[in-house]
Amino acid sequence: MKNIPNPLSKRILKRLNKIEKKLTKQRLNKDFKIDEERYLFPEKNIIQRGIEIFTGDQMDKPLPEGFSEKLPQPVVNTTQMANKNPITNLTATEEALLSPTDKVIAGRT
Repeated sequence: MKNIPNPLSKRILKRLNKIEKKLTKQRLNKDFKIDEERYLFPEKNIIQRGIEIFTGDQMDKPLPEGFSEKLPQPVVNTTQMANKNPITNLTATEEALLSPTDKVIAGRT
């Protein structure tokens, strides 16, 4: 097992308990009043530390077989795309279902 520090240390739990006590006194129908700065730690953000730990371990590992750094391009099936009337710029379904006013609006887009 890797030696990764537990992010939920006693110090963090103590801080979370303080926040919880403050929030239990908060009325639900009143403005939310809590000073976030009071509960932040002065050192590096814990989330940022976690990201650094994770990326440090993971960056050197190769991707599993079948995975790539490139994103795949979507496959568009043009046969399933609705055929639009070149004059009205509407599909047959739109022609049948839309009111005349809606047809004018839909035809512009």
